[in-house]
Amino acid sequence: MVDINKMKVNSSVCLKQVLKVTTHDMHTGGEPLRIVTSGMPDILGSTILQKREYVKRHLDHYRKFLMNEPRGHKDMYGAILFQDKPLSNEFGVLFMHNEGYSSMCGHGVIALGRYVVDYELVVPKSPETPIIFNCPCGPVKTYVEYINNSSGPVHFESVPAFVYRLGAEVHVPTIGRLSVDIAFGGAFYVIISDRELSLDINSSPQSQMIDIGGKITEAAREQIPILHPESSELSFLYGTIITDGRDRFTDGPSTNICHIC
Repeated sequence: MVDINKMKVNSSVCLKQVLKVTTHDMHTGGEPLRIVTSGMPDILGSTILQKREYVKRHLDHYRKFLMNEPRGHKDMYGAILFQDKPLSNEFGVLFMHNEGYSSMCGHGVIALGRYVVDYELVVPKSPETPIIFNCPCGPVKTYVEYINNSSGPVHFESVPAFVYRLGAEVHVPTIGRLSVDIAFGGAFYVIISDRELSLDINSSPQSQMIDIGGKITEAAREQIPILHPESSELSFLYGTIITDGRDRFTDGPSTNICHIC
């Protein structure tokens, strides 16, 4: 539970208002998710994108005190759930982090799937409980294994992905000119292999890859216009994914590092 103390001053009268927000913390393979369980004011808007805009304009102080230190940290992620009908398997969700709001979060969806089953916000079904999370990017179909009255692994089908640009040129300070691909999978990302950067994703220092990923993202945002075909609110570059180059299904499992800034 998080307590927020606000001071209201009116002439010579000082009033102290205590707001209480409760949260539930989870993680997916170490990736954190802080779920708001109570204490948020009413969030206006008939669509999830309208609700996100309302939160950004009027309630952003909640994001800041939940995501930032001392209660959070630079890698904290958060989620605000909306459920119109009790025990319905359909939810709205807003994802937030230390810098703002995201349109989709894979590890967040996995954690939310387990959360809504384990805390009986849905009626579980065996062998899998189907759930729909309506994210800012669109509906994400989620499936939670449920066997012997216990939840298990989670998998999901995100919104349709598409290639936005192939071989786009971007000049990155201290690195030079790069040829990058840009694709959408709930958000827009630059995708580039480690070999193109003279790196080895399995052995290069993680701090070096994070630094380079951040520089690529910043340069691409400045030099490459991003336009989602259906929503201007999704028309932004979210981050950079550095891969091991094994990008085809026939290549087998691949490794990548995702930098968001």
